[in-house]
Amino acid sequence: MFDLAGRRRDDRIPADLLASSRAAALALAAKGPRKLVHGDLHPGNVLAGAGRAVAIDPRPCIGDPAFDAVDWVLHPRHTQLSVFDADRVRAWCEALAVLVAMSRLRTHKPDNYIESLLELAREVPPIR
Repeated sequence: MFDLAGRRRDDRIPADLLASSRAAALALAAKGPRKLVHGDLHPGNVLAGAGRAVAIDPRPCIGDPAFDAVDWVLHPRHTQLSVFDADRVRAWCEALAVLVAMSRLRTHKPDNYIESLLELAREVPPIR
């Protein structure tokens, strides 16, 4: 994801911010729980109705369950997900916020939501 983002990056996203976010994501991926995860769990891949929700179109893989929560937590209409480790979800959100911001910048003008994503990404420790 970060390789693709690097090729698509525009001047509004500093290269060092993208690099720090990538390093944080790699560090999170290197340690932490390993379980079967959906792999592409975003609001577009959940069908809801009649009091239940069904996840569709999985990319099953072994990984950190907190990773699957990022698209839900960073979605403009924030959703509470109590089944995940909140600290790890926060760390993944910090690491991936720059990617979400870049995606939104392709279809939207800069706005408060994009700026809040970039602020979250800036919480990632710089690469040393």
